[in-house]
Amino acid sequence: MRARFDSSYIRSEIERIGQQLDKPLTVFLIGGGSMAFRGLKETTKALLKSSESYMFGL
Repeated sequence: MRARFDSSYIRSEIERIGQQLDKPLTVFLIGGGSMAFRGLKETTKALLKSSESYMFGL
């Protein structure tokens, strides 16, 4: 079964990545990831951080 990501997982990953940064970064969360983060959907199947091709579940 394919991994699914809920709002708490998305928040923890954004915070984890943020702790490793030296300066502020703007993050755009779109599609199912955005819906899951806002509580409009329980989970999403995939997340992608394009600047480093950092992928979850793809």
